[in-house]
Amino acid sequence: MLALFDNLSFGEVLIGGLIAVVLFGKNLPQAAAKAAVQLQRLRRQMGDLRKDMGIDEQIREAEREMRAAMAEAERQAFAAERAARETEQELRQGLAAPALAAPAETSAAHSTTQAPTETTPATPTTLADSPAAAPPTEPRTASFG
Repeated sequence: MLALFDNLSFGEVLIGGLIAVVLFGKNLPQAAAKAAVQLQRLRRQMGDLRKDMGIDEQIREAEREMRAAMAEAERQAFAAERAARETEQELRQGLAAPALAAPAETSAAHSTTQAPTETTPATPTTLADSPAAAPPTEPRTASFG
């Protein structure tokens, strides 16, 4: 309830107090007491209403569901991270194995006399490597005419 007064500055509160003194005069303490009693009664009724409607239980249930969903999402994220690390490790091992086998093959090739084999020319692996993607030799100029 006090959250309503968070936006009020000291000057605004002082002006409100002065207005209350002018309006109620000597009866200000009794008026403040009556307002406090009414506020307590309103709070009690709001609490009873919340209890009767089960809002608190619904809020607790929603919080439980949210925590469970967050925990499940976290478990899935950890599982995905673990799978990604395992895949990365497998790929690194797969790339390292041919590199380790290559020196053994070259040493075996040097020990025997073989005729050199003809290799095929390398094909472009990406569109940027292809001759069609080469930039034009003449600069293009735009004419706005």
